[in-house]
Amino acid sequence: MTAFRPLATIISAIMGLLILGDALHLGGILGAILIVIGLYATLCGKEKEKDRN
Repeated sequence: MTAFRPLATIISAIMGLLILGDALHLGGILGAILIVIGLYATLCGKEKEKDRN
């Protein structure tokens, strides 16, 4: 699911914080940011590769 909608990771963390009262830790936040950046970089690279062909 996150491969197709990377922002779902962030949205689910925020909803967990607001609805369930889960604690957000710095490591979890940084990890989620790195995952989203990596997924967007992969999608951007695939798009550039497709444009070259």
